[in-house]
Amino acid sequence: MTDYHKIGIPEYDGNPLIEALPEYKGRTEVITAALKKPLFSKDEVYHNELQRDRYTERLDSCIIPNTKFYKTYKKIYKLLLKSYKHRNPIDVATSQLINHVASEGRSAPYPASLEEITAPSLFLTGLSGMGKTYMVESILKLFFDQVIPHKKYNGKALNFQQLVYVKFNVPSDGSRRTLCLNFFRAVDSAIGTNYAPGNQLKTLNIADLEINMKKVCLMHHIGLIVIDELQNLSLVKSGGIDQAMAFFESLSNEVKVSLLYIGTYDTYDIYSEKFRTARRMAQEGMIDLAQPDMDDQVWNQLVEVLWRYQWVSSPVAMTEEIKKLLYDLTQGVTFCTVSLLKFANVRAIEDDEDSITADIIHQAYKEEFKLFMPALDALREKNYAAYDDLMPLAIRRILKSNQKYSLAGAHSVKNTPDEDSALDEVLETTVTARANNDKSDGADDASIDEIQGKKRRNESAKDVYDRLDSSGFFAVDTEWVTSD
Repeated sequence: MTDYHKIGIPEYDGNPLIEALPEYKGRTEVITAALKKPLFSKDEVYHNELQRDRYTERLDSCIIPNTKFYKTYKKIYKLLLKSYKHRNPIDVATSQLINHVASEGRSAPYPASLEEITAPSLFLTGLSGMGKTYMVESILKLFFDQVIPHKKYNGKALNFQQLVYVKFNVPSDGSRRTLCLNFFRAVDSAIGTNYAPGNQLKTLNIADLEINMKKVCLMHHIGLIVIDELQNLSLVKSGGIDQAMAFFESLSNEVKVSLLYIGTYDTYDIYSEKFRTARRMAQEGMIDLAQPDMDDQVWNQLVEVLWRYQWVSSPVAMTEEIKKLLYDLTQGVTFCTVSLLKFANVRAIEDDEDSITADIIHQAYKEEFKLFMPALDALREKNYAAYDDLMPLAIRRILKSNQKYSLAGAHSVKNTPDEDSALDEVLETTVTARANNDKSDGADDASIDEIQGKKRRNESAKDVYDRLDSSGFFAVDTEWVTSD
């Protein structure tokens, strides 16, 4: 039987959808409940090679929560409260809203009391590999029941299931049709319905699918829609981004469902052109899982905790040398940090070493990180232009601003001193990296590079920008990938 409890806020009490949610937890409760350390026993260091090799996989599933973990939990809880506030299933207005959407406006008008109400949205972004999706999925699984049955509330008979949240991905080609079908598949997976097959009919156009999505949202009292891989929308044909974002906005405006968008820094191209799009995406704010500095408290905590789990007979204590090495090789990226510690364990086990040393960490990096090395080199050199999803938002904003000034024919770019410094650094680094890649072994070429290097050291941020712009560095590909 569902346990209902009031949260003590008058405008939220008396609503079974809200009172069925788990009680709100404070920071300490969330951190304590979420902490998931790897299983470990001192006796395991004496087990055979295969066993110890397999034990290292436990590092992949550990959770070391931090302040942004708690902040995201708090934001999600607020999204659910605001989503359900105006969809109380025992209110007349909610019944009218369901009838209006189900009949596509033919049987009932839209409730006047809901016309000025919208549900909020939250945008979670960050560097690739920082654990955005893993964090959100962990929070949802740990602190929220996805499906809540309702039978009776305050003596009133009820007979429905509340689908608290659904999560799905924007498809790799950005197709709106596939996006809709991904939603139906997520619902089917959660509550055992069969919406996806029925909505795959070719006779249904995208508008039909979007209407059906709204109907399902209301019928199953969905509180939160999590849309992952949002950057894939940038691949749709011209106008497709606006159409997709307009539909998402209609979910919050018309159906009152809260939205949580997750995407890499590539999403900047989606919301940077229009304030309206940015407003749609982040009414409840934005959380950025950026690349940490070596002194970052959260990264240091992660490394120090995971370093305790070594399946070797004589583990060594963490030192500043090892910590600096780990940061240099992984650049603080969560995925890379966890993976390198795991591979270092494996390397030590395979070589029958008693301890994990700096040399073993280096060897593990060289052997296992070959696919990641170019991206990590780009981060290390701040050559952000090499990978679109690595460039921080601040740098993207400065570059975009300078590009617009240049295209408008402006004679000067009015950045702040800090922005000029950041722009100068990233552009100079990009130029140096590309020059190094293109440099030949000839003495003449070396001389030319030396002359150009001296000249460029005296350039201002705008000089560097103008030179790159004139060379086509910022050229935009106007050919769009076509999709539904």
